[in-house]
Amino acid sequence: MRPHIERIALPLLLGAVLALGQARVSTAASPSPAAPGATPITTPPTSGTLNVSPPIISLNIAPGGTGSTQLTVHSAIVQNVQITAAGLGQGPDGAFQPLVAAKDTSPYSGRAMMSVEPQSFQMQPGGSQTVTVNVSVPTGAGEGTRYAIVNVTGTPGTGSENVGLAVEVGVSSLITLTGTSQTHTGAIKNLAVAKPVPGQPLAVTGTVQNTGNSHFGAAPNQVNTSATLTNANGDTVSAGKQVMTGNSIVPSYGRQFSVPLKTSQPLGDGRYHLRVEAVLQDGTLLDSASLDFTLTGGEVVLGATANGQGDSGPSGTLLLLIAALCAAVIGSVAVNLLLLGRRRRNERRNA
Repeated sequence: MRPHIERIALPLLLGAVLALGQARVSTAASPSPAAPGATPITTPPTSGTLNVSPPIISLNIAPGGTGSTQLTVHSAIVQNVQITAAGLGQGPDGAFQPLVAAKDTSPYSGRAMMSVEPQSFQMQPGGSQTVTVNVSVPTGAGEGTRYAIVNVTGTPGTGSENVGLAVEVGVSSLITLTGTSQTHTGAIKNLAVAKPVPGQPLAVTGTVQNTGNSHFGAAPNQVNTSATLTNANGDTVSAGKQVMTGNSIVPSYGRQFSVPLKTSQPLGDGRYHLRVEAVLQDGTLLDSASLDFTLTGGEVVLGATANGQGDSGPSGTLLLLIAALCAAVIGSVAVNLLLLGRRRRNERRNA
């Protein structure tokens, strides 16, 4: 019988290597390097049948270079342990997932650069095992940071009787390519507003996509998302801000955000313009986006959207005004030309 696998996270608190115990969830530690001067943890937590320390791998290696580090596996029971390198995927809620080779298609994957030794062994209660993680970076690896997860799976029993609940510990791994640029760029996608609910803030949602080559989203590179709502007259109706917490956003992935906008009174029917910005903690603008929508009988009718750093683009109301002015000018010119033609014809007749 194939044992059920339960994944266990070894959380990382704001970049410092701090073991907080292992929770039964399917995420790995946030890929942020240890704080300068932090002391690696070498003793296992007091609970859990399988624990690994440190909870994150962070190596600085230049393209064409190699490096290695060690993990210590601790066991509270008799179990067989297998270790593999997997790709690091990320869901829209920020949770990390190990990816098999066929699904690990990100150009920022470090899975193929990693190997572990030993790959399998048996452990006894109270025992520990040192595992060496080797990394070899190709010469043409490119720039930025590469990501992977070292999967440590423990199956209770001696091998001939592997039954029961298996435990999988994910160790997030990041390989910073030294001597290359580390870029933090992003884009706002899927901007939307929910149907207004009386007495509740207006929900503004979207996704912040990491379009750079290095992670951001956890301190000191937290993401602040702000939203401003104006009416057809250009008056500010509401404004709000939300700080993204939890895991970093790794390159090529995105995380959903939600900014609640409180209003002093219910929104009436009419046109509205929404502007959203995503800014890093140091003030770097990742992206801005705008959305025009109309409220009709409490229902939201979405209009034009636009993206652009530092420029939200004209609102739908402004575009309609510009179009009306252009039509008026064209019409006026046409009328004047017609009158001028008639006057000249009359002058020729009188002459």
